[in-house]
Amino acid sequence: MTTSIAIGAAAALAISAAPAFAASSTPTPKASPSVTSAVPAPKNVVATPGNGRITLTWSAPKGANSIIIPDYSLLWGPTGGSLTVFKDGVSPATRGVITGLKNGVAYDVAVSAVTASGTGAQAKVVRVTPKASSTPSASPR
Repeated sequence: MTTSIAIGAAAALAISAAPAFAASSTPTPKASPSVTSAVPAPKNVVATPGNGRITLTWSAPKGANSIIIPDYSLLWGPTGGSLTVFKDGVSPATRGVITGLKNGVAYDVAVSAVTASGTGAQAKVVRVTPKASSTPSASPR
């Protein structure tokens, strides 16, 4: 099978192996390639700490004018640990808020575009620490 990919297009190749048995009982791996078009990572990710939350903003992936992006995945996790998708609903907006975090604890966050063909590449991880607001509250006189 031959698959063509345009120059400059992003692509991922997944190969899975399934045993194919010959007359002897020795298994022989059989490769079956599957080409999936990849969506580039969002750009210019900015993470702003808040009180128990992190607000993320980003730019659509380069070349996204020809790609329909109905959603973005917000990813978060403890610093140096694995990232988990924050369930924030479906939105094409280039802004999101991760809530329910502990102030003073550092988190790694990232963003990925989601299309009909799957989740695209993850943006570079940003490290941020939520903190309580430092704005003094008004005191009655």
